[in-house]
Amino acid sequence: MTTFKSLGLNAELLKAVEKLGFETPTDVQDKVIPILLEQDTDLVALAQTGTGKTAAFGFPMLQRIDSTNRRTQGLILSPTRELCIQITNDMADYGKAIKGVNIVAIYGGANIQEQANKIKRGAQIVVATPGRLKDMIKRRLVDISAIKYCVLDEADEMLNMGFYEDIKDILTHTPNNKNSWLFSATMPPEVNRIAKKFMKRTQGVYAIDTEEKRIKALRWTKIGDVWGVGRKHKIRLEAIGVCNALQFTQLPDAWVRKHMSVLGLRLKKDLSGVSSIKLEEIIPVKNFP
Repeated sequence: MTTFKSLGLNAELLKAVEKLGFETPTDVQDKVIPILLEQDTDLVALAQTGTGKTAAFGFPMLQRIDSTNRRTQGLILSPTRELCIQITNDMADYGKAIKGVNIVAIYGGANIQEQANKIKRGAQIVVATPGRLKDMIKRRLVDISAIKYCVLDEADEMLNMGFYEDIKDILTHTPNNKNSWLFSATMPPEVNRIAKKFMKRTQGVYAIDTEEKRIKALRWTKIGDVWGVGRKHKIRLEAIGVCNALQFTQLPDAWVRKHMSVLGLRLKKDLSGVSSIKLEEIIPVKNFP
């Protein structure tokens, strides 16, 4: 059985795991944490809300930053004020045993100068909503020019809310050699464009869902060229999202076969030696109503 210790977490983070009552890693944590701890890489994770995403990127970021350096090293972008605050609180819980670490939330609807003062006192990790962060960058109240780690959490939601231009602008103020970690429930074209533009070393896409058996039982509805899940199931996992993801990264054959099967799809041709797959090469296994 996989444990948090076997994933490579240090003693300080294992104290938090024990105190918080975490027993075994979730699927997304099991797959993502070792990669982010061991490698300098960009990563895209397709994962639903409630699967443990914050710990999946939070533990590696906390372990890899230098808590003795007060300069901002990690940036986490989230779509809403509520999620921003939640992530900040979770990260603070994870990092309680790490001496000197400071995590600051910046979001709209709160006093901008108070947030700027907290940043000025030193914040190794900044959690922000795009609009407020863009404003603070413009006013030179925050410096993200030397960050090493950047997380786009619920990227599809941020883009659905109209933050595409804000995110592009924010990312131009960050180093080209940073590690970019993108987490999204789906992979619409806008998210794909962000990944292609700002993530140069993406090594894999991990479509992670802890309820694959439920997904197999879902009825799919065809809307144009998009195969999506019926609304009543409230599971936002779309075939076209995986297809888009496959277009910009290289994946193992076994991974593709497994997840195409989960989505009720199959490929027209053999995958041997194939590094990318086009949408037209993916077809439904059977006719859906």
